[in-house]
Amino acid sequence: MVSVTGWYRAATTGQHAGFESRLEQDRLLLMDFDPKVTGIASQPFSRAGAEGAAQRAARGVPSDSG
Repeated sequence: MVSVTGWYRAATTGQHAGFESRLEQDRLLLMDFDPKVTGIASQPFSRAGAEGAAQRAARGVPSDSG
């Protein structure tokens, strides 16, 4: 089996998001066409928690529903 890695340019954000498999690439494509998705971020990244504590997440897909 061949490993596939690369960058996907998301129309949602106008930025690139990295992927490490065909499955991740397909998920990025599906998320990019979902009107509820407001952003896409590659791993790793940090985000502030409810009380300001930084959390690390492997994937991030914020939506209009929170």
